[in-house]
Amino acid sequence: MIKPLFVFISFSENAGFKEKSLMTFEAFELKCFSVTKNFKPQSGYDKTYIQVLFSDGTQDEIRLDLNENCRGYKDDAFSYMSYVRKCQNENKPVSDYLPKLQFLENVTW
Repeated sequence: MIKPLFVFISFSENAGFKEKSLMTFEAFELKCFSVTKNFKPQSGYDKTYIQVLFSDGTQDEIRLDLNENCRGYKDDAFSYMSYVRKCQNENKPVSDYLPKLQFLENVTW
C-alpha cells in the first residue's frame, strides 16, 4: 500500500492556492475543503492542476475541478473509483480506466 505525502500545485484558478507551491497532502485536502465549502450548486468550478507525490515515489498528475462536488484529490479519487466500478457492474468497457483504478485501490487514505 502507498500513501499520498505531498501535493505540488502547478496552477489554480482559486486564489486560496499559491501556484508552484508544495504542501503536505493533509494540508492540501484541508485547504480544498475550506475553499470549496462556500461553493453554491451550479456555480462553476476552479481548475486546479496538481501532482500528488506518493510514499513509493510515484506521482499522479491531475486537473481537479474544485467545487461543491469535488473537494480535493481524495474526493476525486473516490468518485473515479465509484464510476469505474459502476461501469464494470453495467458491463461497460473500462479497460482504459483499470490501471488508474488499480493504482488508487492501493492507496492508504
